[in-house]
Amino acid sequence: MFELGWQELLIIAIVTLIVVGPKDLPMLFNKAGKLVGNIKQISREFFDKVNEAAEVDEINELKTSMSNISDFDSFEGNEPPHNIGSRKVDEKKKTIPKKRKKVLKKKTKIS
Repeated sequence: MFELGWQELLIIAIVTLIVVGPKDLPMLFNKAGKLVGNIKQISREFFDKVNEAAEVDEINELKTSMSNISDFDSFEGNEPPHNIGSRKVDEKKKTIPKKRKKVLKKKTKIS
């Protein structure tokens, strides 16, 4: 945006020194430093507020999506989700042949 080289900065410094004077130059730098510090603080606070608002929006979206998910009890009847998993495990146990059950039990005891 502003392309200032060292020559332009030198000219600005010389003109400032001539206009303001060597006695008042430190006070000018002090005021300019405080002004830049205040601008940085205001911009930092602004970005913090924007990020905080974005986080609140994300949290609200997560809450609504979680409440939508929790509204569905299950696809099969009105069982809670933890009962569906245990029922499916019980169904799988019934389909395993008896010999495999013995082998599985032995392996689980060893390890």
